[in-house]
Amino acid sequence: MQPPLPSDSKMLIQEALVNYGIEAQNVLPVRGWNTSVFSITTTKEHFALRIHTGNSRSEFHLQAELALLKHLNEAGLSVPKPIRNENEEFLTRLESPKGLIFYDLTTWLDGDVRRKGLVQCDAYELGQNLGRIHEASKTFILPSNVAFPDYDITMLSPMIAQPLEPWFNEQDSEMVEYIVNQARTLLSQERIEKKDIGIIHKDYILGNCLWQEGKLSVLDFAECGLGLYLYDLATMLTNFSDQPTLQEALIKGYTSIIPISQEMLKRLPILEATRHLNTIFWNIEKAKLGEGPDLEPHINVRMAEIRGVIGKEA
Repeated sequence: MQPPLPSDSKMLIQEALVNYGIEAQNVLPVRGWNTSVFSITTTKEHFALRIHTGNSRSEFHLQAELALLKHLNEAGLSVPKPIRNENEEFLTRLESPKGLIFYDLTTWLDGDVRRKGLVQCDAYELGQNLGRIHEASKTFILPSNVAFPDYDITMLSPMIAQPLEPWFNEQDSEMVEYIVNQARTLLSQERIEKKDIGIIHKDYILGNCLWQEGKLSVLDFAECGLGLYLYDLATMLTNFSDQPTLQEALIKGYTSIIPISQEMLKRLPILEATRHLNTIFWNIEKAKLGEGPDLEPHINVRMAEIRGVIGKEA
């Protein structure tokens, strides 16, 4: 049985749904970290309500994400579809005792996360699906009053800003510094062509991919922004670090939609390592708030993955 919702959450949800003319039959919390997500069912439909109470994303970023989701839906991709409120807007603002709160409503995506039992054709489809998202995003015209974050060198800022002690031993600290320096060089290189940069999901992992009767859907575009397309591919590759045949199938699926030069493919290992480090530092921040995994084993596992990835560098 689901625990009862806190009274302040009930009030927020009620106020939010009034703006969409929706009467909920059932409300269930899904998760919460800066953004609280609720499953909203009516007599006929199923929605996801997101209440943004953290400071991690600006109003402009939220608006940009919702506009992108609308565009991807129109391109035929299975992603959450934003719902307009009574003012014909995707993002709703609410004044509360805690300050300004934003929330939005999207369609609910059905399906299951598959972390095990994937075969080559599944990995190929995951690659193709990512390629289609990137291809469709190339025709997206960003509204003039919104903005995406730019994940160039700023992708490294959580790592650069953090002291390495007490989280890493001396050997691991040297590896972290090596990766940061390599990634800084890669991400700041002027020779990276425009075609290799665009709107990325930035969290394209198995946990954000849903399968239902062979249909693949993608959710959680919360971190989307401008960056190197290959970072999305590298992110999914970290889910198959010990399965080279699935990694190969993933890359083949992606390149069937968007070709990648051999020079760019050689950059994948450092991007995989960068993703691992970003995850470590993200969990360090969560640990400071008493959340997230047990840090020591988490860091040990991730650093072992990193050493394996760096060993693949050409």
